[in-house]
Amino acid sequence: MAVRTVFSSAAHELPVWKQTRQNGGGALQDLASHHIDLIPFLFEGEIVDVSAKMRSQRSEGDSVILQMRLANDLLVQPLFSISAIDQDCFEIYGQEGKLTFDRYAGDLRITGPVFEYGRLKLLRREISGLTSGLQRIIRPPGEPSFRAALSAFASTSNAGHTRGPNLEDGYRCLAVIEAAEESARTQHVVSPSDVGQEGVKSYG
Repeated sequence: MAVRTVFSSAAHELPVWKQTRQNGGGALQDLASHHIDLIPFLFEGEIVDVSAKMRSQRSEGDSVILQMRLANDLLVQPLFSISAIDQDCFEIYGQEGKLTFDRYAGDLRITGPVFEYGRLKLLRREISGLTSGLQRIIRPPGEPSFRAALSAFASTSNAGHTRGPNLEDGYRCLAVIEAAEESARTQHVVSPSDVGQEGVKSYG
C-alpha cells in the first residue's frame, strides 16, 4: 500500500564543505542515495515522480522529506536528515500488516491487524524498547550487511561475473535526487525522466 523510510544522523559539527548544498552538502546529497537506490530494487518499480520539502536548521538543507510515486503506483515517503537522531529504517504497509526493518536496532518486525488500546499498548511498547536496549548493551549486535555485501562482491569478482548496481542504476538514482532538488526549489512535482533535458518537466 505504501512505504515510509528514514535515514538520519545525529547533529554534529560539519566540515565547511558539507554546510552548503552547492558544495555537495545537505541531507539530500549526503544521505538520500542510500535509500533511493534500494527503492526500485525492493519494490520492483521505477520512480516516476518526486516532490520534496526541505528545511535548513543547523546547516543548509539539513532535512528533507520526499513523496515519490513508482510506476506500479506504490507511494513512498522517505525522510533524510543530518540534524536528527541516528536511524536507518523501512516501514512497509500492506493490506494485512506492516513490516518494519530497523538496521541500527538490528531487528525485523511484523505487525498484524491486532487492535491494542490505551495503557496496555503503551506498556507493551515500553517493555519491548527496554528489553531491546538491554540486549544491545549486554550483547552489542553485529552489522551483518557489510560483511554479506563484501562477501558477495568478492565471490562474483573471483568468478568473473558482474552483478548490479551498474552505471545506469547510479544515473537513475542521481536523476531522482536532481528531481527532488528541482521540486524543493519550485515546489512542483518533478519527473526524474525529464531531469537533464532542457526545461525540466514539472507538474504544478
